[in-house]
Amino acid sequence: RLEMWRTGVAMGRDFPLFGVGVGNVAVLYPAYRGPMEGNRVWGDLHSDALNRWVERGIVGVAAWLWFMAAHLRVAWGVGGWRWLTAAGLWAASIGMGLTETTLGDAEIFMDLCFLVGLTVVRSTET
Repeated sequence: RLEMWRTGVAMGRDFPLFGVGVGNVAVLYPAYRGPMEGNRVWGDLHSDALNRWVERGIVGVAAWLWFMAAHLRVAWGVGGWRWLTAAGLWAASIGMGLTETTLGDAEIFMDLCFLVGLTVVRSTET
């Protein structure tokens, strides 16, 4: 993974603002991979933060951080165990995403969207 991450950083440096585009890591990977990697082409970089930066650039990372902060703010307003659940959700997502591209998996992303939606719906109830 270290070699894969080095390749990702090289891609990110060349496309810092808007990234290479969603799904284009595999397209550009052969041009950036190091000699230790052989001919293997990866579709993602096994790190949510790195993958987000390489695919979407600084703009995409900023948007994701804003989304995360907005959800936590809404959850804080709802209060109680819901805020703790939201904080735990993001902590788990970030922790797992250190060495995996968890948000690239449809199942995990749909669960995340569902839980975020529950928080928002609860915050609008009177």
